[in-house]
Amino acid sequence: MTADLALPLVVDLDGTLHADDLSWLTFVKVVKASPARLVPGLWRWWRRGKADMKCWLAEGVDIDPAHLRWHLDVIEFLRSEHERGRELYLATGTPQKMAMACHRHLGQIFRDVLSTSERVNMIGRNKVQTLISRFGDQRFDYLGNSRQDLQVWPHAANVYVANPSRGVVDGIQALGLDISRQLRGITAN
Repeated sequence: MTADLALPLVVDLDGTLHADDLSWLTFVKVVKASPARLVPGLWRWWRRGKADMKCWLAEGVDIDPAHLRWHLDVIEFLRSEHERGRELYLATGTPQKMAMACHRHLGQIFRDVLSTSERVNMIGRNKVQTLISRFGDQRFDYLGNSRQDLQVWPHAANVYVANPSRGVVDGIQALGLDISRQLRGITAN
């Protein structure tokens, strides 16, 4: 196995694989369908935290992954890596229900899906801790796109980015990291 296939590639979802934010889409759907549902949602956020609220809101909403604005070149790259034998993992702040729907939509190319649960919001520091616990520090490559990912990349062996803003690229450079691969997303439904 070549060096680039030896390490698993961990991939973010929102903004990286598609141009949408599933938490925001869920919130908008809830507001449109039942604005009164937000009151208990805000109460849950205050009492149990953001992760629990995200999962609770997602329970009552169906979002069809076929209607998301997917980054086709990123997906093509991942499918190519999967066909070459590389292990791919999805790690996302999106609740499990929606993350699994996206996983199925993409042909189940991910070995596992690590997502937000009622207790853990899988972003930032929580994502870092989960990935280090699962793979070890510097024992995985990471593909992301956002400022939240600036916490993850220092612990990855290689930095992969998709559609990064100038601020994210500057942040990566400020950390003294080199970008191993930069992908530009061409979106399509």
